[in-house]
Amino acid sequence: MSLPFHLYASVPLAGEATTLHRDLTGTLMDRVPTATASALTAMGPQTTRWGLTVTALPTTTARVTNSHELGGAEVAWHGDEATTGWPALTGRLVITPQPRYGARLLLLSHRSPDAELATGRIDRLHRRRIVEVSIQRFLHELALQLDGDTTDTPFSDGGTRAFDRRPLFLHHLQDLDTDPDTARHWLLTGLDDLATRATTVAISRAHAALEAGRFRAPARPRVLARPARPEEPATAWIRWTGDEEATGWPQLDLGLLVQAHGDRAQLAVLSVREPGYDRSRNRIDRHQRHELLQHAGAALAAALADGLPVTITRRPGQPRELVSARS
Repeated sequence: MSLPFHLYASVPLAGEATTLHRDLTGTLMDRVPTATASALTAMGPQTTRWGLTVTALPTTTARVTNSHELGGAEVAWHGDEATTGWPALTGRLVITPQPRYGARLLLLSHRSPDAELATGRIDRLHRRRIVEVSIQRFLHELALQLDGDTTDTPFSDGGTRAFDRRPLFLHHLQDLDTDPDTARHWLLTGLDDLATRATTVAISRAHAALEAGRFRAPARPRVLARPARPEEPATAWIRWTGDEEATGWPQLDLGLLVQAHGDRAQLAVLSVREPGYDRSRNRIDRHQRHELLQHAGAALAAALADGLPVTITRRPGQPRELVSARS
C-alpha cells in the first residue's frame, strides 16, 4: 500500500531549477547537517521560551533519490524528540521551477503535519508549532546555502504560509526530454488544450480495460485544468468529472508537478485519491476499475510527454540547442 505525501513547507530560490538541483545533490551530505545545525541554533532561544530544553542533537542522514522516487533528495532526522526538540521524520526535497523566483524548494513527508512533537513537557500548541517552524527554518537555511540570497523567507512569503497539506499519493513519474523551466512553460502555456488532448489519448489507450468492464456509457469526462497556486505542491491541476459508475473512468484531481532531476525535468502525477480501486467490493467489474484507476495517471503523463513538441532546450553551461522529444 502506498503512503501519501504531505507538504510541510516551501521556500523560494533565485536560480535555475536544474542548476540548483545539481548543486544540492552534489553537496548534499555537507549541506543538510549544516542547515540542520543552523536551524537548531536559530530556534534555540524560542524553544527554550516555550518550555523545552534541548539536551541532545538529532542524527541526520541524507541521500540522492533514484529516478523512480519523488524528489531529488531524501533527508531524515532521528532521535528522541523530547530531548532533541526536533521532529524525527523522513522528507523528500523537491526543486520545481517558478516564474517569480526562478525555483522553489519543497519538503514533503509521509508524516502528517498534524503530528505533534513527541513530548509531554510542553503544551500541545507548542508541540505542533515546533514541528512546523523546525522544517520551515531548515528549508530557509538550506536555501541560503544554495543561492546565498533568497528573495523571501518562509515566514514572510506572500500567500504561502497556509500550505495545501492534503495527503497526496504519487501515481506516476514521467521523464521529460527537456529542462524543467521549458517543461513548465510548455505545460502552462497551452494547459487547457494539452489536458483535453492528453485525456483523449489516455482514454484511447485504456480501450481494452474499458471494453472488458462492459460499462454502460462511454468514457467522456469533463476536463478542467488550472495552474497551481504557490502554496500547492503542483505546477498545474487537471480534474476529471463525470459519471464514474456508468463509464468506469475515475473522477480524479491530478496534480502535475514539474521537478528537476538530473539535467532534465520529471513530471510527477499526484492525487488525493489512491492509485487503486477497492477490489474487496463484490462486483464483476472491480478488476477493470482497479486497472483504470491504477494506470490513469501514468497514461495521462505518457500522453503529455508524447505531445512535447520540438523545443529549444538548454543544459546548464551549454548553448541552446534544438532537441526533439521523440528523438
